[in-house]
Amino acid sequence: MSTAIGTTGSTVRILGVGAARATIMAIRNFVDSGKPMQGMCEDIATGIKERTARAVDYKGAGFVPLKPNYRAWKIKFGKRGIPDMNLMGDMMASMAVGLESPRHGRIYFKSMSQSKPRGGTAKIKTDLLANVHHFGRTSIKMPARPFMNVSESEVKKLKKKHYDDAVTEIIRSKAGEAFGEPGTR
Repeated sequence: MSTAIGTTGSTVRILGVGAARATIMAIRNFVDSGKPMQGMCEDIATGIKERTARAVDYKGAGFVPLKPNYRAWKIKFGKRGIPDMNLMGDMMASMAVGLESPRHGRIYFKSMSQSKPRGGTAKIKTDLLANVHHFGRTSIKMPARPFMNVSESEVKKLKKKHYDDAVTEIIRSKAGEAFGEPGTR
């Protein structure tokens, strides 16, 4: 598309307005799709699970160690003797990712019943259990092991991966289409 603008005795042609508009719309559609936020949330959830399995927080510091008696019992139960928050496996398996809007994601624990080990009949909800692990609870002498946090540097890397790099690719692709470069889409 070109537009003629009248000036004193000359005409100026502006080229590429249509291509620029198409690029802006492609970027808007991409961001509004929720795909980048969904990808960020999935990567954050994966990172949380991986760090927690190593018993470290988002800064790389180790969690408060287990008490010796509980550690010994956990090993006897067939698990690792570290605070990896994986006794029955239900809590971490209940972690979910959801979009509140294309620009607002959420990582949460589905509220599911988890049987207590040792053959007990009592059940505890996985979302409540995650809260107790994250914040601790003095009444049961459970130390806080904050595993749901995300560092600023991690957010920056994920923003680059899911937004900046993707938008750059859209711009390259649209520029290639506008100028007829082979092999661009």
